[in-house]
Parts: sequence; C-alpha cells; structure tokens
Amino acid sequence: MKKGTVIGLFFLVWQPQAFAMSLQEFLKTVESHHKGVQSYEVSKGASEDRKEAGDIELVPVFTAGLGYLNDKSPLGQFVQFGASQTTAKDLKLGLAKKFSTGTSVSLTANASEIENEGTLLNPSFGKFAYGSMGLGVSQSLWKNAFGTATRLRWERQDAVT
Repeated sequence: MKKGTVIGLFFLVWQPQAFAMSLQEFLKTVESHHKGVQSYEVSKGASEDRKEAGDIELVPVFTAGLGYLNDKSPLGQFVQFGASQTTAKDLKLGLAKKFSTGTSVSLTANASEIENEGTLLNPSFGKFAYGSMGLGVSQSLWKNAFGTATRLRWERQDAVT
C-alpha cells in the first residue's frame, strides 16, 4: 500500500500543465537550439549582404582635389612673357552616380588661379583665373546592356535568398 500512496501523492503534487509550452515558446526553443535553423538565418543574412555589396557601385561618389604649384624654372610656361616665378592654385570638385541601368553621370568643376611675378610684357598675365564645368554621361552597351546584368544579379540574389 505504501507504493500506491506514494504514487498517488506524486500525481496529486505534480501538475502536468506547469510544464506545458505554448507553440511560440516551443518554436523559440527550437530556433535557439536547432543548428539547421540557425544556419538558415546566417545564410539569409549573408545573401542580403552580398546583394547590398553588389549595389555599392550604385552609390553616388563625391571627389575633391586641391593643387598648388610654385614654378621658378627658366623653362616655365610664362617665361617668354617675362615671368620669373609662377604660382598656381587649383580646386577640383566632382560628383558621379551610376544607375542600375548601367548609365553613369558625372558633374565636374575646376577653378584655377595663376599669379606671375616679374617684369611682364603684358600686365594682364600678372594674375588671372579660369574655371570650367563638365557634364559626362556614359552607357556601356556590352557590359550591362541598359541594366540587364544588374537586374539578372538582383533576380539571382532574390532566388538564393
């Protein structure tokens, strides 16, 4: 009888619903312990990173440059006009963007200031400045064919994902 009493007390004290899990709790436990599910999450993240890395070339690019020249050479550009020294300062700015169609657009601006010292034949060459702006558009017809390669890469990455 002692054995039956112990079993009865055990079932009286033990409550099976205390160990029950909801479906969401079970799925979270499986996700945290199952290596296949964990590797799927890592693989999905890696695929999205590869897609983003492929699109990095579509980000706009800003360029800037500054130049300085101090020329005392007897073979300088303005020596024939009587300049003994030429000082030049250059500033270059650019903005470029490549689109998913394969089209590249760039805008550039240059400004230069030149100062000549010495006994100049023409005083207008003493100090002057000039500038320029440029707009460039290019489209590769063979490599990307108006965005075909980019779209195919996107579709392939979506299929892998």
